[in-house]
Amino acid sequence: MQNLNTSYTVFVNRKYQRSGHLLQGRYKAIVVEKDNYLLALGRYIHLNPVRAGVVELPEEYQWSSDREYIGYPGTGLVDTSDTLSHFSEKSNRAMAEYKRFVEFGIEENDRPFKDLRAGVVLGREGFVEEKIEGLIRDKGADRELPALKRLFRKASMDEVIKAVADHYALDPGDLTKRSRRCSTERKVAIYLSKVMTGGKNSFVGAHFGITPQAVTNILTEVENKREQSKGVREEINEIKCKL
Repeated sequence: MQNLNTSYTVFVNRKYQRSGHLLQGRYKAIVVEKDNYLLALGRYIHLNPVRAGVVELPEEYQWSSDREYIGYPGTGLVDTSDTLSHFSEKSNRAMAEYKRFVEFGIEENDRPFKDLRAGVVLGREGFVEEKIEGLIRDKGADRELPALKRLFRKASMDEVIKAVADHYALDPGDLTKRSRRCSTERKVAIYLSKVMTGGKNSFVGAHFGITPQAVTNILTEVENKREQSKGVREEINEIKCKL
């Protein structure tokens, strides 16, 4: 069997001018925050043949599971119920709505992987903090894996404040004191201090002279702006890359 596999590998490599094993490298999977990313990720995958110029509509690609989501006879290997339940309890209506949802994305430039963290988790900052870190801690997962080491790398409060101050060409003291002039930059510093240090709200608040509830309010405000604005999202990511 080994010789047969080797011969087939050589045949395929010569025919398609490629190299290496046919199946090499470990299987890669990511954890997805269901409510905010699952539908967008499914649409992104189903539109790949369209973006590649292979077909004009996703259902025209005969190997795509999109066909089963909109009512084409399938193999029974695809479970469409969870995704379709987001659109309607009635099967026919759900399939029609999903078809419209996917086709609407043809003209959009969806990038669901923009929030992929450490190559293993697709979700908001809060999702990583609230769900993933606790789950890994409870299950005793191997945190020596490189991806997890990147995911859970913590910065100090001083490092975060300095990085934000350098980005906006400010003095660190301008961020830790209340000032209308630096209000936006200060909120970014508070947000990243919470995210990058992993400290409690009381710990973050003490550094900025505000209450734990005020920290919560700022986290929500900045997170909403981050999700709604590409510019804010890129600016925050740029600062994080310096930490």
